[in-house]
Amino acid sequence: MDDPHRGELGSEPAEVLSYLRKHGSGLPEGVRVDDLFDAAVLHVYLWWQAADRERWLLNAADRLGVAHRDFGAMFGMRSRQGFRDRADRLHALLADAGSGRPDEKLARADRAAGRGEGDAEAEWLAAARDDVLQLAGDVVAFYDVVDDETADELSEVRRDLREDRYGKDTFVLLGYAVDALAECRVDGIAEQARPLQQRLASLRQQRTAALERPSG
Repeated sequence: MDDPHRGELGSEPAEVLSYLRKHGSGLPEGVRVDDLFDAAVLHVYLWWQAADRERWLLNAADRLGVAHRDFGAMFGMRSRQGFRDRADRLHALLADAGSGRPDEKLARADRAAGRGEGDAEAEWLAAARDDVLQLAGDVVAFYDVVDDETADELSEVRRDLREDRYGKDTFVLLGYAVDALAECRVDGIAEQARPLQQRLASLRQQRTAALERPSG
């Protein structure tokens, strides 16, 4: 159709959308309608790509032990629980058989029950049980001397110890609790949390090594 700007049209979806926003208004109405539908397809495609990238970023932050509150703030999440719920939502949305509308309460319960643990992780959790629970006990010992926000993070680990729960989620919750102590505003607590952070970092390294070890 002799579009004078045809040379500016790139081949990537984002480039096509940018081109249509810039030059689409000068095209014939019938062509603009067709382009609008095509643009919607490209937009949705990019949205799914963005969701997949966000899931990757949140997973990477979790594996590397990055403070969830700080990292999540870049995505508008204001709490550790918001980070967890967002990660659950993305996993359900992008799962091949997912409904796209996860039940966040059920997802939390699944974490607490330790469902979906691989054999390597289950074996590591069993081997590291004493060290993990000892660290958990030392962390929970701060419960009565920290601020309410930190105590709230410690409460889940405290509950697991009281109810004799142990699984993948125990270790995840322990990480949140140690992070909370390291950020606690009560004088002296953050400094006292440093040895706990070192012990947690050592356990995380052991876990990573166990998961990366070739099977068989």
